[in-house]
Amino acid sequence: MTSIEHDIRTLVTALQKKIAKGHRDKYITHIRFPRFKNIAPDARIEFQFPVTAFVGSNGSGKTSALHALYGAPYGKSTSDFWFATDADPIEEGSGEPTRFIYGHWLQAAGMVVETRKARVSKSGDPDYWEPTKAVEVDNMETSVPKGRETVPGRSKDRWNPVARQVLYLNFRSELSAFDKYFFFGQLVRTPRLRTKQDRMRLGATRLKVALDDGKKDHTLFGKKAVIANRNLTNDELKSVCDILG
Repeated sequence: MTSIEHDIRTLVTALQKKIAKGHRDKYITHIRFPRFKNIAPDARIEFQFPVTAFVGSNGSGKTSALHALYGAPYGKSTSDFWFATDADPIEEGSGEPTRFIYGHWLQAAGMVVETRKARVSKSGDPDYWEPTKAVEVDNMETSVPKGRETVPGRSKDRWNPVARQVLYLNFRSELSAFDKYFFFGQLVRTPRLRTKQDRMRLGATRLKVALDDGKKDHTLFGKKAVIANRNLTNDELKSVCDILG
């Protein structure tokens, strides 16, 4: 057994003991996806083991699930990592908002409760996520057991998001220009550009204009913004698919 394997087993054993002793307040037990990115509708992930690893090919939804989990707790938003631009819009279905639902142990209620978070329209915020009321269409329990209607963590027609800290680590061996800027770049804030998302939305708007107009050579602020604008050949597309798995 390697030292890393030993450390992992030690960690898992310690977490299992804490859960067995009832130390599970705020523990996220599962997450499900009625409509979320490229994840299969109504997919569900259980977190019965103290440590969960997502394994799969590129584009299978691993990062999408992590972004949902990141945005699950109080004060966190999935839009910190997944947001719409003109070049990459997020399309909502009619009456079917993008959303996810997760279960978490609420000590005050003595049971697992479910919180629903949905992407909704809000003036001034194109990527606003908020906890919404429980709905039967998503197979949520809309009634509350007697005596638990006013426990801490309950708000009228919904269970509040779990309040806990999140540590999000992202390791990549080679970084794209997007990742270099988004994760490590410095933003010079202006009244118009308050976040990196704002900066990337502005860039995407200009890029979309160049793409829609079919420009093959486009300069912006003295720098080449477009150096090619064409569809990939079948051989090129196959090579890209092979690289991405």
